[in-house]
Amino acid sequence: MRFCPIICFALVVLAVFAGDSRADDAPASPKEPVATLKPKAAIPPRAELERLLKQLGHERYEKREAASRKFLEIGLDALPLLEKQEKNADREIRFRCRRIAALIRDGDLEERLRAFVEGAGRAESATLPGWRRFRPVVGDSRQTRQMYAAMLRLEDKLLRSLEAGPESTNSALLSTCQQLLTMEQPAQDDAFALRVATFLFVAGLPDAKTPEQTVIAIYSLCLRPGFQTAIQSGPRKTHLKKLLSRIIEQEDASSDSAYASLTIAMMYDLSAGLAPAKRVLQANTHSKEWLRHAIVTVAKLGEKQTDTQAIRELLARWLDDDTVFYVGRINQQQIRTTIGDVALAGLVLLVGEAHDDYGFEYLRRQAPYVFAKGTCGFDSEEKRRRAVMKWRSRSK
Repeated sequence: MRFCPIICFALVVLAVFAGDSRADDAPASPKEPVATLKPKAAIPPRAELERLLKQLGHERYEKREAASRKFLEIGLDALPLLEKQEKNADREIRFRCRRIAALIRDGDLEERLRAFVEGAGRAESATLPGWRRFRPVVGDSRQTRQMYAAMLRLEDKLLRSLEAGPESTNSALLSTCQQLLTMEQPAQDDAFALRVATFLFVAGLPDAKTPEQTVIAIYSLCLRPGFQTAIQSGPRKTHLKKLLSRIIEQEDASSDSAYASLTIAMMYDLSAGLAPAKRVLQANTHSKEWLRHAIVTVAKLGEKQTDTQAIRELLARWLDDDTVFYVGRINQQQIRTTIGDVALAGLVLLVGEAHDDYGFEYLRRQAPYVFAKGTCGFDSEEKRRRAVMKWRSRSK
């Protein structure tokens, strides 16, 4: 039996019992529970447990508190009895059993997590929900164990739902995401980033079958300041990028969430965005805005790839696409921007040459989308033709 860590953790929180359903008879300033109690060496007899259970509903506050402490001493072995009291006729007994059971479980989890983080909890590693699937993604080190332990403390129910299957997990995931979306978060909030990390891990599991609505909600959370700070400059930024990259790489070209994934990938400079962007271009079944977004993503993220030849060939296929997706005026000149113009601007970016040399006199850079929408167009067909010819001459 594991007693001391459970008791130390639980007794600190036990003060909440001061607000129980019969608190009107509690002393004005009740003494706080003693922080160190000696655990019993054995489980009390059944009759003693029944007596303690009845004492939880005693009319005197001190008696109820004493029984609560006794159950906390007993620890995990008291759980079966406590968990059977959901339909107890006495409201006070129901209340206290529920809270005592929660404190015992939390204390037991804390003890196992401490051993797990220190590397001493080999057995604990096998029983902690999700760890065996989390480890291959981020690795096994003290830092990753600390991260996982923190995630489990924050999202214990969600991670445990993995054991019940995708349907149960997806329901819990969407509900939790929507709840978090309604909350305002400070620019630096480690707990917020860890909760989003949990969502990314769960949604990114190969067998998750996460609905698009949930994935889009997670991407929305990834744009919040608390997550931005963590993934760009926080101590867990490498692990967060791995978790986010995994879910982005799995995006289907036909899903609505794919568009959002490209935005996220460009924002955090994740090469994982190349995979869904390429799928969008290869499918060629999307709107012109989707195509523009995919081309820009490939250009920006492909710029840092060691072998850009395949990427250049992919973009070059779109040079002759004269589909117009933007018409506007810049500096009193009417500009028409086609899909081919975006492809050419992307190619010039890939090879590191100056856009001015190709006649992109209106082009403006805009993070994270590389080019401001519509600015990589031309004010005449002749200028467009010369720009394409220059590129093709260079590529020969």
